[in-house]
Amino acid sequence: MTRLSYYYGLEAAMKAHPEGGKAGDCFVNGETCSIWMWDPVCREWTDTNRPLQSPLAGMIIDAATFCPSVHPGVRCVYLFVSGTGGTFEFPYFRNEDIPLRVVLSGPSQVWLYWNGDNWEVQVIPSVAE
Repeated sequence: MTRLSYYYGLEAAMKAHPEGGKAGDCFVNGETCSIWMWDPVCREWTDTNRPLQSPLAGMIIDAATFCPSVHPGVRCVYLFVSGTGGTFEFPYFRNEDIPLRVVLSGPSQVWLYWNGDNWEVQVIPSVAE
């Protein structure tokens, strides 16, 4: 299992990984708009109950080519997961005609929040095994 994946519902995650997870594994549940983590003590997936502030619009595979679908006044969130560090430019995610650029020190989750007017970025470094 990867550190972070996307599934629509717990059933989809369990179907993809019937053996469960291991400590530190997590996934975004599109049905609940929250992050679920593997509980190694209870041996089950648990909802962290920290729902996203906006609907998850999608996952970005290629930062350089992905074009978001946003509308003024309508909030949404996109997720980019990088397995490496480096500088990533999102040319179609622009504030005042300036593309977003994110520098990562290592594997990370990059959450791109459209607040209805501008982009906000949150970087969450992945935990080393």
